[in-house]
Amino acid sequence: MHHEKSRLGTAIPKAAKKKTSLIEYHKEGICQMKSTGIVRRVDELGRIVLPKELRDTMNIHEKTPLAIFVDGEDIILRKYGRSCVFCGGEDDLFDFYDRPICENCARQLAAGLKGEV
Repeated sequence: MHHEKSRLGTAIPKAAKKKTSLIEYHKEGICQMKSTGIVRRVDELGRIVLPKELRDTMNIHEKTPLAIFVDGEDIILRKYGRSCVFCGGEDDLFDFYDRPICENCARQLAAGLKGEV
C-alpha cells in the first residue's frame, strides 16, 4: 500500500484520503497532501508555472520564498518559514550551529545524550 507522509512524519494511507480540498487539517494537526489534478511541463530553463488559482488559494505572491524538499521520487514545494530541523515546529526556536531547533527537541536531545531516554 502506498503511503504519504504528513507534516509530522506520520504515514497516511492513500485509501484514507478524501478528495474534498487541496489541504485538509485534522484534529491532530496532521496535514494531508491532496492531488490538484494539474500537470505542468518543465520549460527549457527548468521552470514550472504554479496556476493562479493555486497561488491565490495558498497565498503565494511574487517574491514569496518557497523551500524545495526531496522525498524519494517526490519534489515538495513549501512556503519558506523558519522551523525546527527535527520536528518542523515553529515555536520557541533558537539557533544551534546556524540551524533552528525548538526547545522541546533540544530537551529530548539533551536527555538522549545523558542516557535518560
